[in-house]
Amino acid sequence: MLYEKRERYGFFMKSLPLEGGPMKADKPYVVAIGLNDIDEYYQCVDKGIVVGDKCFIRFLEAVPGGMIANAACVMAKMGIPTYMLDTLGDDPYTEVIRKDMQGYGVNMDYVDVLPRYKNCRTEIILSEGERTILIYANDKPFVTMDDKKLALLENATYVYSLMTDIQKIQDYKNLVDHLYRKGVKFMFDAERTTFTSFDNETDRFFFDRASVLSFNDAAIDQLCAERGPSVVDELIGDTDKIVITTLGAKGCVVQTRDQKIQIDGYPVTPVDTTGAGDTFNSSFLVGLMNGWPLEKTVSFANAAAARSILYQGAKTGAVEMAVINNFVLKGGKNQ
Repeated sequence: MLYEKRERYGFFMKSLPLEGGPMKADKPYVVAIGLNDIDEYYQCVDKGIVVGDKCFIRFLEAVPGGMIANAACVMAKMGIPTYMLDTLGDDPYTEVIRKDMQGYGVNMDYVDVLPRYKNCRTEIILSEGERTILIYANDKPFVTMDDKKLALLENATYVYSLMTDIQKIQDYKNLVDHLYRKGVKFMFDAERTTFTSFDNETDRFFFDRASVLSFNDAAIDQLCAERGPSVVDELIGDTDKIVITTLGAKGCVVQTRDQKIQIDGYPVTPVDTTGAGDTFNSSFLVGLMNGWPLEKTVSFANAAAARSILYQGAKTGAVEMAVINNFVLKGGKNQ
């Protein structure tokens, strides 16, 4: 009803100053909607993880993380004004998360702190260049919309999120449609666990309204399972939609109705692949926000993701653009 009432009476915040934020016409910005958490890192000390067997691990560190939060840090560090929409619990990690995000330049003014709830936690176990992620169940409520948050979203250039995160917001379909009609663009990280199929009604709701969709290799296999590879062409249709497929060490494929760009991966030895997809997606959005040609945008995101896995941590991709350019100039070598 909040969105219908605003449209019915012509009450849009486009003409009003945003408290704590720029106007859309003055400086483009991104709103990231998703979870912040604490990532507890462990290292296997003797062998890789084998299902049904023992595995000795060593604690490394506990650092703020979260897929969308990680991406927000990358964008902010690369100079894109970025706002976070989420809720935090009220525990010893609350200020750690807030200060960490602010340290990268992410605006946290629209993130609510909820008493009596704990922050989300994740265990990341590193083994043989890969990682196993264990996510603790958490019943902390998600974003509750109000006029201030709606104004922030209405003035955004892009909203970056998971489709499943958007669904946690009450009356999410009316919210998405309202923003879509206002000209706000959506980029979704289409992880395999965030959708069911091309023909699923809820999934199609998001697919149809997205400007950019990013699938990894497992997710694209799930999308194409029933109809085959031609489903990507059907997904794009006659729109300006961009469909990304990240292929890990094999690089990526980016497709629009007019072109298809395929780039090989960098021959690097990974230290920690956590956050590589977040780094690719957010770096890609950095290119779009800067108005770069698609080929330059793809190349930059590919390099940013490759560099990020040379270091431990989910936010190693959150560096200045000059660092990525230097990585490319050195042929993709560790710095």
